[in-house]
Amino acid sequence: DQPIDQYTSTDASKFRDILFARKLSSNSVKRGFNVIKALVQLNLVENGITTTNVVKNTYLPSRDDVRKRLPIRVEDIHRIQLGVRGGR
Repeated sequence: DQPIDQYTSTDASKFRDILFARKLSSNSVKRGFNVIKALVQLNLVENGITTTNVVKNTYLPSRDDVRKRLPIRVEDIHRIQLGVRGGR
């Protein structure tokens, strides 16, 4: 917790490494960084802070870590729908 203009690119890189250490896929890390980048930029603009958005140029490697998800079975969808509808 520190003022937005006190963060460095090293801080952003450390955060990236923490996310990868938590076994997030590279796509998840990139999505998260896109959100953070936008929030930091909005904060800088809204508050008239002229420092550089240190998240903007953080290196985010592409990894071959995409996991194929299995589709949800139709039976499971029907069971969920019945629960939401109160058994009707």
